[in-house]
Amino acid sequence: MGLETKSGLKYLSYLPTLWLGKLRGTDGVHFWKAHSIVCEPLDSNPVYAQIDGEPLARLPVEFKIVPRALKLLVPKDSAASKDPAQSKN
Repeated sequence: MGLETKSGLKYLSYLPTLWLGKLRGTDGVHFWKAHSIVCEPLDSNPVYAQIDGEPLARLPVEFKIVPRALKLLVPKDSAASKDPAQSKN
C-alpha cells in the first residue's frame, strides 16, 4: 500500500476508512501485489525506510515475500488448533 501524502494530518484522515475496511478506492491510496518490491529515492536526497514506525535503512531497500518464513506457536486450546484447515499452514 502506498500513500501519496507527506502530511501527518492526511495520514490521520485515512484511519476511519482503514477501520471501516474501505481504504481501497480512497483518493491518494494505492495497492499493489508483488513477490518483491524495491523502494528507491526519487533524487539524491537521502530517504529512510521505516517498518511499523521503526527505522530500517536508507533507500534503496528491497522487500520480499518469503513463503513459510514465519512459524507460529498456537496454544492447544485456541480456535486455530481446532480447525484442521488452519493447522496445515
